[in-house]
Amino acid sequence: MEGITDRALLLVREAADFLSVSRWAIYRWVEEGRLRGTKIWWGSLRIFHESIAGLVRNKQVAILCVVMNNVLRRRGSELLAQYKRIMDHELNLSSRMCRLACCVL
Repeated sequence: MEGITDRALLLVREAADFLSVSRWAIYRWVEEGRLRGTKIWWGSLRIFHESIAGLVRNKQVAILCVVMNNVLRRRGSELLAQYKRIMDHELNLSSRMCRLACCVL
């Protein structure tokens, strides 16, 4: 948020430009409580800078969680398949060893 970080309140247009959304999205997000804003004395809406920073942080965390979930799901199935192959191989080896031991005895 270069150039606007020193201000506590931002214009709706500035917030919309920074977040790459429409001005109407900003108004809707304020109504929904996703962003915090205030009306100044002549009725114009201003958005709290910290509210935008919090939204960006929350989105980054949410995106990271989705990515990690997808990676774990994909990698988890690979690991499970690998574990099953190893266990099948171990079971196969142990049954061969039992047969070999029975033949020796």
